[in-house]
Amino acid sequence: MIRYLILFLILSPITQARVFDLTKQSIGTYLRGTYGQSGLDKKAYEDSSGANTLFSDSVSTATSGEFGVYFGAQNLGFRISAELYQPDKMKGIKGKDSGGSDLMDLTSGVSVQIYKVGLEYSWFLSPKSKFYTVLSVGQATVKLTNEYSNISGYAVSDFTEKSSESLVMGEIQLGYEYNFSADTTFLLDLGYRQLQAKSLKYSSSVTSFLGNVNEGDVVLNASGNNRTLDLGGLYLGFGFRFYINQ
Repeated sequence: MIRYLILFLILSPITQARVFDLTKQSIGTYLRGTYGQSGLDKKAYEDSSGANTLFSDSVSTATSGEFGVYFGAQNLGFRISAELYQPDKMKGIKGKDSGGSDLMDLTSGVSVQIYKVGLEYSWFLSPKSKFYTVLSVGQATVKLTNEYSNISGYAVSDFTEKSSESLVMGEIQLGYEYNFSADTTFLLDLGYRQLQAKSLKYSSSVTSFLGNVNEGDVVLNASGNNRTLDLGGLYLGFGFRFYINQ
């Protein structure tokens, strides 16, 4: 009996030290994903060959994956992270004329690499859970690839159009975090991403519907206006945070 009592007295402080308390956590890593709206619609390709080419397929949703590090003290926290954001890829869609005849096949994809920092404020904080708001800003690199094939009715052969743009992204989140297991918490948030590419530039020279274009030229639509991609929208985020227990 005395042996068990001694063992309990030895292990009791260790057990108590491992009790999770969210108010005392100051550093951790996290993995997070999002799914939500995309304002891209058909803007990546709709007017690339002119108003006479009609596309019925459009982009409506997007997903992302993020890895980051969190530093916190009581109600305030700081995030630094890298995120890969991708609207739905359009594969083998048809461009048709007004009579329904095929003019081309198209595969279109957009990807965005984002390096960002965020300020997190917890407006409710307890040992096991919290509600928070995050304001983030980041450097985003948007890459657009359009692959045109089986082209008819245009004086151009099959080609691939690649372009990119670097710009600033803004983001806001309202979230909830609770203790999931040991030093791990579950994150759930509703957010809005502001991200609009207005000055894409060709990554390489190519002969397109507009003729010969050079690397570094601004990507234009057939109308002569800059091709603009709205990549923002509402989303639902979820993930896990792994704390180094203090």
